[in-house]
Order: sequence, then structure tokens, then C-alpha cells
Amino acid sequence: MYCLQAQCAITYLVRVLRWDDIVANDIITALNAIQMLSGFETPLLEDPTVDIAYKGTGWILNLRAMLREYDMSLSIEHVRVPQRQRLYDRAILEEMAKAGGLTPKEQLLAAEFRLWLRVTMVSELANEIGTEIESYKIENDSEWRAESTLRWPNHIEPTNAHRAAFRKGLRESICTTMSPYATRQDYKLDTPLGKWYPVRRDTLYTAYRDKDTVYYRDETGLHKGIPRGPYKYKIPLDTVEAPPLKSHPIPVNFIGPNMFWTKRPRRMARRPRLRQHKVVVSDTLPADATEIDLVSDAAVHVAQEKGAVCWRAVNEEEQMYSQRFPVEFEKDSYSYRQELIGLYHALRTVIKKFPKLEQIRCHCDNKAGIDKVKQPTYGPGEVSGPDMDVILAIREIVKKEEELMISFHHVMGHADEKKEEEDITRIEHHNIGCDDGAELSVDDTPRPFHPLKGSKCMLRIRGRWITTRVDKAIQDRKGEYDIKKYLLTRLAITEEALEDIDTAAIEAARSVHTLGRTVRTSKMMVRWLPIGAHCHHHGAHNSYCPGCGEPGETFEHLFTCPNADLMKLRQLARLKVRRML
Repeated sequence: MYCLQAQCAITYLVRVLRWDDIVANDIITALNAIQMLSGFETPLLEDPTVDIAYKGTGWILNLRAMLREYDMSLSIEHVRVPQRQRLYDRAILEEMAKAGGLTPKEQLLAAEFRLWLRVTMVSELANEIGTEIESYKIENDSEWRAESTLRWPNHIEPTNAHRAAFRKGLRESICTTMSPYATRQDYKLDTPLGKWYPVRRDTLYTAYRDKDTVYYRDETGLHKGIPRGPYKYKIPLDTVEAPPLKSHPIPVNFIGPNMFWTKRPRRMARRPRLRQHKVVVSDTLPADATEIDLVSDAAVHVAQEKGAVCWRAVNEEEQMYSQRFPVEFEKDSYSYRQELIGLYHALRTVIKKFPKLEQIRCHCDNKAGIDKVKQPTYGPGEVSGPDMDVILAIREIVKKEEELMISFHHVMGHADEKKEEEDITRIEHHNIGCDDGAELSVDDTPRPFHPLKGSKCMLRIRGRWITTRVDKAIQDRKGEYDIKKYLLTRLAITEEALEDIDTAAIEAARSVHTLGRTVRTSKMMVRWLPIGAHCHHHGAHNSYCPGCGEPGETFEHLFTCPNADLMKLRQLARLKVRRML
């Protein structure tokens, strides 16, 4: 029943979110609310490993528990999560939950006090230098609360028990050098915060600094400072809507009416990005191109589990921009998956690189993939099928670029093997070139697959993204989970020993066996054979070995029985194995 609930709930969630109607909007709204209340920076369903013991129960949190039990996760687009503001920044409550040390009651009190403070990340609570948390923010008589652009839930005035639980959580997680007996002391961070990231800031600060000027906030709004000397600024009457992204909070000192002094700007940090190494084969297409043919092809080596794509953007004058790169091989995907992944990346690249495009004609030699992209969907049940994540991502590009005419066409693959040279069309020639280019990148190391923008929702099981039927994948995982639990108990072995068993080799060896032999070997592996001790346990009159007559026949005795016929069979089996080696 539990597996059926998980299978139905997760499948329903994937279908609804990919269908993207009003129900999906309600689910995203609920997820955003729970994300804010949890105080986590990691999306709750994308990483369900850390338990949230202080938020009660509900459909989403029960679903999260199911995902955690079966080692699954869900990547969902448009869920709002807090952003790291600085280098080495992290979520306060998430660090407390990982560290432990708080009772469930104390976790609840600490979570409620964080909501009252209206902070999520360490950078929002720490000082602007990023080295410590000032005592006046967390002491018993503190009235400090952060100003925020977000709408936070109303909360009652916290008690001293709330503040004490929060301070204990800080000492157990990010301020471990602090003594519980120290009072009126600033809490020093174990890892000081680094440079500021150029990201949106939900917490409102008094002043922001960029390379040009200072932005000062007062009760009338945010003002862009007017320079009046080295690091001196005057506050004008005019206001601006928000500080630029490439600005950071900074302290200021007033030196007169509407005049203040501040320090020079700090260097901003760059957010780390894992980019795929793409080889630019050709770059002769002019930047002002308005009409192109986009030809793509993929090379897939199933036996080696490798794949690569190559695409070309060409105009009528045969000026071309082309890229090739490897892609991660998906064992259970359809044949057109790599083709469509190449087409997706090609569309995103040319739209960004050539902003004056008016028409794109996409050509691919996999007719099934082209038909799937062009075929409309009529209900949520159709969007959870195989490789629908890539198809939805391509459709999202077409939907977003309404003013750009994008069409999809099938082109004959390997035309050089099917036609005479003079009969091969211009597009078919480019397709052949893409096929040859993809082969050159097959042996390169691909970037790990990450859900494509526009796929809406994807399920991951044991680190592998599910690109086929979601419901069947969940059912298979449940069966695997139950069998694993049974084998650990039945064979009395550790989980590490079970993981060391080469199941792929066993599967390959048994693939040529008859049904009867497969049944016998299965019984031998899990000790289900009707040996003497097993039969005697279930009511047989004795437990003698039928080969040698020894009482108490065990499973180990089966392989060492001194019976002459059995010894001869074992010798023949060893000889056969040696010959095979």
C-alpha cells in the first residue's frame, strides 16, 4: 500500500507540474510556503535526506519522507529557494538540522524564532564583515528584526526559551567555539563569510556599494548617493527602485547633514558554474543573420554507453556556426533522446548568439523525434512518457520565442549510403557532416546531465534521472528495495558485502540458462533448496543427506558432500570453467 501511495503521488505530481495549469500553480505556491517555513536553502523535494522534525505532517512532507526512504528526489522548476548571498554562506536551520544536538522541542522553538527574525541565511544575520553574529540580535532582551521584501508569516513575540534554543542551535552548528555560559558576547562564526555574490537580496540593508556610488536607504526610500569627495556622498531627494545586482551591503558613517562617508567597494565573487566543454567547429555565420537552417545529429554507441552531438547553423550563403560536444548516455532512453538534446542546445545557443533571427528551420534525421516534438499533447497523462522532459523543453523554447518562426523538418540520415552523390541535397550534406563531427566527440567526457530548462519536473532514483515511465520506475525501485532488505536478513551479510556482488555478471551468466536452471540457481543464491535441515524444520522425519547419509544436511554441506557422483560432477564443472578461462 505504501509503495502504491508513493507511485500514485509522485506520478501525479510529475504529470500535473509538467501539464502546468492552475493545479500546478497551487502546488508550486504550497512548495514555496513550506520552503520558507522550513528555513532550508536546498529544495525540499530535490534533497530529502535531512529530516524536518519541526514542521509536522502533510501531503508534501509525507511525500518527502517517501522519497527519502526509497532514495529518490524530485527536481521542480519555479520553486523559490533562498540564494546564497556570500561565499561560504549557508542556511541557518539547515545547518542546525544537519548538526543535531537539539531536541524536537528545541528545533521547533529555534525555527519559530528564525521566522520572527525574518532571516534564512547566515549572511542575513551576521555582521556586514561576515565574521560574527552580534549579541544584540539574539540575546533575551533583543528586539532586532530584519527588514525584508518578502511577506513573512505573522508570529507571536518570542520568549526567552525561543532565544535560548536558537543560541544553542548556533553553538551546535556554525558557532561551535562559543561557550553556553558566555553572555552578552558576539557569536563568532566557525567559517567567516567571504565575498558577496551579485544576486537578488531579500533582506533590506541601510546602504549598498557598487564600483560607482553608494545607495542609502531611509524612511523615504532608496537614494543613489551623489559623490562629494573621496568616498564621501550626499543623499539626494530622488529615490530609485532597487540597488543593482552588482552591489553589496556596506556600513556608512555620517559626517554632516545628509552627508556620509564609506569604504571603497569590495570585489564581488563569481557563482561557480559547471559548463560543458563545447568545441566550436566553425564560426563564419554573421551576427546579424536573420534566416538559418539548423541541422543536428547525434552519434550513440550503445555497447560503450557513449554519445555525442554535433549541430550546424547555416544560411543560404553557406556561412556556418557549428558546435560538437559529448552527452551523457541514458541506458533506458529512446533512440531520439540524444538527437533532441542536441537540438535543444542548438536552439538555445543560436537564439542567444544571433539576436536578429527571424526564422529557424530545424532539421533532424530521426523522424520519430521530430514527430514527437510536433505532435500536440491532450492531457496530463501524456507528459510523463519517455523522454518527454526534452520534448517539453524544446516546446518551451518555441512558446517563449513567439515572434521567431521555428519549424521542424525530417532529413534523410546517412544519405551518402543511400543516394548517388549528385542526388544528395544541401541539408543532407550538412547532416552527414554533423554525423562525422559527433563521432569526434564520442570519447570526450560529458558533463553530468541536469534537468533542462522547461522540463518542469524530473524524478531521480539512486542518482539516476528517470527519462522513461515514472510509475514503472517507482515500482521497480520498490521491488529492488524490498529484495535488498530481504537478502540482508536472509543471508546475514552487511550492506557493503551485498553491494560488492557483481549482479551484472550474474545476469549475463544466467541469460543463457533455461527456466528450470534459472529457478535452481535462484534458490541456491538465497538458500531456498530443500536440504535436509530445511525439510526437517518443516516436518520431515529426519535431516539426513541423501548422498552420504550424514545427519543435519546444511547448505554448506551441499557443496562439500563426499558422495562419489557429486565429487565427479564438481570436478567436471571445475574443468569446464578452466577451459572457458
